[in-house]
Amino acid sequence: MKSLDLIRLSDRTVKQSLPYNKMGASFTGISTSKDSRSIYLSEATNKILMASFDRKNNLTWDSQIDMPKPPIGGDSGPGGLALNTTEDRLFVTLTRNNTLAVINLADKSVREIPVGMAPYGVLLTSDFKAYVTNWGGRRPIQGESTYNSSGRFNVISGKRAYKKETRLPFWAGTLPTGPSRFWPSPVMAVSLFLFCRILILKMSSISSSTPSPYSCLQPIHFLINLTAQKWRESEEWSA
Repeated sequence: MKSLDLIRLSDRTVKQSLPYNKMGASFTGISTSKDSRSIYLSEATNKILMASFDRKNNLTWDSQIDMPKPPIGGDSGPGGLALNTTEDRLFVTLTRNNTLAVINLADKSVREIPVGMAPYGVLLTSDFKAYVTNWGGRRPIQGESTYNSSGRFNVISGKRAYKKETRLPFWAGTLPTGPSRFWPSPVMAVSLFLFCRILILKMSSISSSTPSPYSCLQPIHFLINLTAQKWRESEEWSA
């Protein structure tokens, strides 16, 4: 989004547009005062913008507040906003800081509260309690499988998340996100698949009335087909 637009709902006419800077608005984040004359917005990089109506009901940009940068550097990525009931404090999720920022609107000071990973939105139920949604889920505990995101480690969620790393045999593969279950690596799976194909073709050439020495390989052939299917599913999942 490149502008803050004021729209008259009766005829859907855009009455006024305030352009953002070159970076534009954040992925979410807008809140208004009770009288709707003050508006607070999250900017795409590192700022909270404020706009207000003058006596002639013209919307103008007011001041802006810079957010603390994450330990790894770069932008904090402010997201969801919530204004408390007394309208003296603004709560902002800082996605790359993994914190909830509390802004004192009187002196523009900022205090951070650690939350989950990549916080998205915030909801106030009182001036003393806030609920935060996190894109990256909760913070990991020691021994859990994680991946690096902006210098912080997020828990790998889903059916392939494990608390402890498992040492696999040399012929076992790994998924892109961590140790896999006990499936052969792609090279081994293809080799076994081709080997069983050749043996089954030989088996089919033998008369059905003659007991085949290769009949015991049919379950192995089924297992290799299943293994290949599992690897295709894991690639789709990791993408």
